[in-house]
Amino acid sequence: MNVGSAEVIRLGHSGCTLMAQARRHPRAAAGVVALVVGVGVYLVNRKLQHRRELRDPRARRRRLREAFSRRAEDPARIRLEHGMGRKLAAAAGTAGITSLARPRPASSAATQGKMNR
Repeated sequence: MNVGSAEVIRLGHSGCTLMAQARRHPRAAAGVVALVVGVGVYLVNRKLQHRRELRDPRARRRRLREAFSRRAEDPARIRLEHGMGRKLAAAAGTAGITSLARPRPASSAATQGKMNR
């Protein structure tokens, strides 16, 4: 296939833009748009359904029952590590106690009096 330089320049300018490809292939562009919209609708619907399920009392009881049965089957599988909130609280408490226990510098009034003499 011999392509002249003018053809390469023309294809280079119009071949890479999304709008030019959409104009050249309208059915494919419509299919891509429909696919993107469909995936978006599916994800939103799934998120709403998950929220509904979290609020449902029957589903809550079922999840709690499953959790207790997992714990009864194998207690070693239960997470032994503390959560992020507890770790942050421990770090903040340690920092606060360290700052309270650190010796304080002399007061500025006493330092000023010694320097003026």
